[in-house]
Amino acid sequence: MSRFLKESEKSSQIELEILAIAQEIIRKKPLKIEDLYTKAKQKLGNLYSKNEINTTILELVLKKILIPDKKIMKNQVLENKKRNMIYKCIIDNPGVHLREIREKLKLHPHVTNFHLKILESFDFIYRKSYLKYRVYFPKDFNMENEAIILALKHDTAKKIFKAIHNTGELSFAQLKDYFEGEISPKMLEYHLSPLKNCGLIKTIKKDGEDMLIVVQTTLEKIEKYLADLVTPGKLLVRRAYDYVGGDVRFKVVVENASEEVLRDITVHLDVKEQFTTQNKMQMIKLLEPEESRGIDFILTPLACGKSKIHGYVTYQDSYMQSYSTKINPVLVQIKCPLVQPKIMKYLEALQLKERFQVSRAEISYSGIPKDNVFRIAREQIASLDISEIEKGTDAYTTLFSGEAKITGDPILVDLRVDESIKIDVYMSDIKQATGFLAYIKNLIRIALDYSLQISTSVEKIKKMIFNGFEFSSRLSELFNLCETQESLDEILLLLKELQIKSESYFQDTKLTEALITRYNELEQIKDKEIYNRTYLNLQFEVQVWLGAVITFAETNAKIYYESPIDQFTRSEIEMGIFKLKDELNRMAKNYFRKILFTLILIHSFTGLSLYTYNFSEKDLDSDLISGFLTAIQNFGMEVSKEKTRMKRISYEAFEIELIDGEFTVAALTTLSIPNQLTSLALQRFLHRFEAKFKSQLKDFTGNVSQFQSADELIKEIFLKD
Repeated sequence: MSRFLKESEKSSQIELEILAIAQEIIRKKPLKIEDLYTKAKQKLGNLYSKNEINTTILELVLKKILIPDKKIMKNQVLENKKRNMIYKCIIDNPGVHLREIREKLKLHPHVTNFHLKILESFDFIYRKSYLKYRVYFPKDFNMENEAIILALKHDTAKKIFKAIHNTGELSFAQLKDYFEGEISPKMLEYHLSPLKNCGLIKTIKKDGEDMLIVVQTTLEKIEKYLADLVTPGKLLVRRAYDYVGGDVRFKVVVENASEEVLRDITVHLDVKEQFTTQNKMQMIKLLEPEESRGIDFILTPLACGKSKIHGYVTYQDSYMQSYSTKINPVLVQIKCPLVQPKIMKYLEALQLKERFQVSRAEISYSGIPKDNVFRIAREQIASLDISEIEKGTDAYTTLFSGEAKITGDPILVDLRVDESIKIDVYMSDIKQATGFLAYIKNLIRIALDYSLQISTSVEKIKKMIFNGFEFSSRLSELFNLCETQESLDEILLLLKELQIKSESYFQDTKLTEALITRYNELEQIKDKEIYNRTYLNLQFEVQVWLGAVITFAETNAKIYYESPIDQFTRSEIEMGIFKLKDELNRMAKNYFRKILFTLILIHSFTGLSLYTYNFSEKDLDSDLISGFLTAIQNFGMEVSKEKTRMKRISYEAFEIELIDGEFTVAALTTLSIPNQLTSLALQRFLHRFEAKFKSQLKDFTGNVSQFQSADELIKEIFLKD
């Protein structure tokens, strides 16, 4: 108790003694200030005056270290597991409201309210009212940033911010096109207002047009809370389109924003039925850091109207970790050459219907809900640049008006949906009405067929995702078999099962090929002595395979979420992917600690071994190893006639990973292939080591004993849970 209070409140001796007395009281009953004062006088009266005791108790209450009528003190508040979870949730998500806390942590409302009141009483958090919600912030949160956080509370506001941030700049007209059919212009304006008021979004003039941009200085204040919105990936993706010879040229530009080589960059384009293209997928084999490539897709229009073109890009980093990133949707419009808008009054339209000739058509449908059928037919007619006059009193009727571009003759289109789709086209020329009706029928039939295909494919995609979850559970079992070093026969049996399932579940991935290769290699040595590295290497591969399954699940989930789905299934998928990532993190941490063998810091200029840490019980000659590594580095420079650095050396029983600092070279020996955690830990250790001993390294005289305190860094970075 005293350690906590000395650190957090800089307590005096009298405070610590009074707190010890308070601790005795609350073990039996809630704290009463009168009881505390009485007992403190009895025990401390010969050391302190009554005034000192009374003043100290008052200060402890004012600091909210003690609260009357509570059976708890400030240092005990976070000992409760659920309360600690709630506090961490508020720290990570400032501005979170009550329902969000309950849903995130799956807590009962009364339990959540109880713990929130305690956290607030002891000054860990504060609350405020926002719209109809109670929202919570950590006590030390900068109140100047409240408005920015609260402006992004609504999912619609987040979508608007993300669209502007990812695109760089958007006019309001472009923003409307971006969210057409998803967010109305009125709601865009409603949610843009607080984003502008808090200074996160502002309007600038560019070529005479008002453009919306993100204010970086404001974003930096809260960026750490927006990882899901603004965290950059290793690969940046941009897209644009133009019209070339009657076709649409859709360009996707990918840029390597990391400091490592990216491989197998595959661009997948989701092309709607409005267009046809010879190739929906194109690949770039390799991208060096800072390099970019453009890929062109030529889309041939099959019909007039508007379609959102989007897709995704998959790639692998230098550690063979798989990633995917979304190609943000862009609305591509093919304007109809036959008609143009003309708004009529409803009475005028009724009078024209009596005078005009009519061409009628009926389209049957099945397997699609009536609401969706009406929406599809209505959207296809509206896409022809004719205006909707009035939606009928029946929820499934509406009337459109326009005029022929060449003749200027008025056109009316009457739409009704019941057991079938009924379309009436009114024009003065029956031939034109018949031709225009045929065109509308074709558009609607294509859209209906596509919707039916989507509903069927959505179920297939859902099954693929859940197959991935089931497959991952068997990968976890394989990792655990290696952990306990079970018999090779048992491992081979499970590998064979995974191979068979992979052939069924992941036909378009390289996973099956990898499983077959590993199975054949282990089959050849099953009657021989099996070494520890065999199990470790297989655990490394299991992590790579699980990463590929996570990418597979996320990619298919993105497609699945764009379809009309129930919230329960979406939540199931999101939780499943979260569990996979959590399992991969568990594997990575477990594997990371098991493969550590020895770490050596070598002085860059003298080649001397400065510091050695053995993670195993076996001691190595650090001077011999540092001399060996220095010799190999010098050999490389001699051969290439330029400064050449090794990154990794592989041997049958171990690996050596090397990174260069300003004054030193760090060489980490591992019992198997380093994973990403290993490399990150090594980089972090080298950075901290050189910062800690910068003056000693800069003026190094040969005394290596001064670096032994680096053991604390080892414990913090490599050994801490």
